[in-house]
Amino acid sequence: MMMRGNKHQSLRERFEANYIPEPNSGCFLWTASVHVRTGYGKIGLNKHSILAHRAAWMLYRGEIPEGLCVLHRCDVRSCVRPEHLFLGTRASNFQDMVAKGRYRNPKQMRTVCPQGHPYSGKNKTGGRICRICTRKQGLAWYYRNKGKSA
Repeated sequence: MMMRGNKHQSLRERFEANYIPEPNSGCFLWTASVHVRTGYGKIGLNKHSILAHRAAWMLYRGEIPEGLCVLHRCDVRSCVRPEHLFLGTRASNFQDMVAKGRYRNPKQMRTVCPQGHPYSGKNKTGGRICRICTRKQGLAWYYRNKGKSA
């Protein structure tokens, strides 16, 4: 039996030693190294690391065409089960995220400006711009530059 992480193992052997089946969802959960910021699994390939779900696609489905992403049907970032993966563009990934309710734009969720004025009524614009603060800034600029000639 080869040791886990042995550099003489093939990519497929290392890959298959680093996930466990999750019986309720059917996902194959990645148990090895995980990207700290994103939560996606990663595995070493030719002195670089690649995302584990991309490795799963390449090992069991083939090449990933230029410009396409490997997406999750199950929405589990650590899942590497090939049947739970599909190819798509960045745009289709974003649309999938919005359709499944996983997109939260922090700016759109704000209900008050940084100064505490509500984004409602007469202070509401198409975006998140506070009319009260904009007016105050404009007046402050006017009074600072009032006596100066152009």
